[in-house]
Amino acid sequence: MKKFKELLFLSNIARVNKAKIHNEFVPILSKYKTFDDLVDFLKKDYSDSKLEKALEKTDKILNQLADYVKIVTIFDKDYPEGLKDMGSKAPLFLYVIGNSKILNKPNIAIIGTRKPSLDTQNFEYKFTREIIERTERVIVSGLALGCDKIAHTAAVDDRSETIAFLPCGFNKIEPDTNKRLAGNIIENGGCLVSVFAPNVSSSEKNFNIRNEFVALASDCVLAMECSKESGTMNTVNFAKNSCKIATYLPDDTSNGDFTGNKYILNKIFNSFKISSFDDLEDFLEFLVSEDFEQKIVYKTKNEKQLTLKVNPNGQCTFEFE
Repeated sequence: MKKFKELLFLSNIARVNKAKIHNEFVPILSKYKTFDDLVDFLKKDYSDSKLEKALEKTDKILNQLADYVKIVTIFDKDYPEGLKDMGSKAPLFLYVIGNSKILNKPNIAIIGTRKPSLDTQNFEYKFTREIIERTERVIVSGLALGCDKIAHTAAVDDRSETIAFLPCGFNKIEPDTNKRLAGNIIENGGCLVSVFAPNVSSSEKNFNIRNEFVALASDCVLAMECSKESGTMNTVNFAKNSCKIATYLPDDTSNGDFTGNKYILNKIFNSFKISSFDDLEDFLEFLVSEDFEQKIVYKTKNEKQLTLKVNPNGQCTFEFE
């Protein structure tokens, strides 16, 4: 938690935004050996009343923090590398409960609707267990009901590490079943991560913030069942320029809403399609390969097989059999 109090204090000064802290204060914070040194420096530009109000807000948040809450700042080695790509928009610090050392381990985010079909539920749980057992990747998700909960539960049942990014502070986790799951995540070597102070409740804005962090902190985003207008698509759109994208689309989509999954495959270049367990080996290769060539097989009207191959550079080749 290097320079946490200083960063928290700066973020509580009226009209001092995150970009200003990143651009003006972060480069020079190391020169102030104590917190009081920083306060003395700020007095030339900010009134005593403004600094006193910022200090009151800072102390209030510090008093809300339980002893078991860790702080990972942009100066700490555990800070996720992917979030640094946000530049001046990157969070200055993260509140963490659990094992912060896993934040930079190879991972995969698994996300989706809060109300997946039974077929999707069964497939996701088994597929996630296979990913864990075959790759030992940390599972990342957002501790929501439905697909998020299934992903975390699969990791917990495997006694494996999983990271839950929250849209709220640690004191506002809902519903109670999520609190139980959160405890299981920590018990099995995983962690909970939030950019929100302990007593901040979830909101639509905070869900969007959480979704962006899930996307940028992950090596790959796997979207299970999702609608085109869902929060899952919000996460996918954040991720499409920063990591690999995969999506589940079974042959029979009659039991769920897969409009988002179809959109991903149609609009996001080189996204990987998973239809069944037969795709597991190719998907595992996709996760680690820089030059993976995806194969998509079609049946023509005369029952001949057409194979479309797409490489990461966008080059396509067709083969008839």
